[in-house]
Amino acid sequence: MTPVRTTCPYCGEIPVRTTCPYCGEITHLATTEIFLALHDGDGTTGDYSYTCPQCIRTGVHPATRTAVAELLSAGVVPIGRN
Repeated sequence: MTPVRTTCPYCGEIPVRTTCPYCGEITHLATTEIFLALHDGDGTTGDYSYTCPQCIRTGVHPATRTAVAELLSAGVVPIGRN
């Protein structure tokens, strides 16, 4: 998972690139298509999930401290937080 550091010319968001664990497709997702659940404690690790637009299955990945920081900097809002 890595944020692509150029914004989408249509929506202005920073797309996030990840690989589907089922079909292996490299997918570019809008930040609104990613669900980030932070673990209890200091909230620096967690899991993120999304629906793959290619195979329509839900991909779930662990989010390390680095991944959480990158997702937050791209604009992903953690579940349950506004």
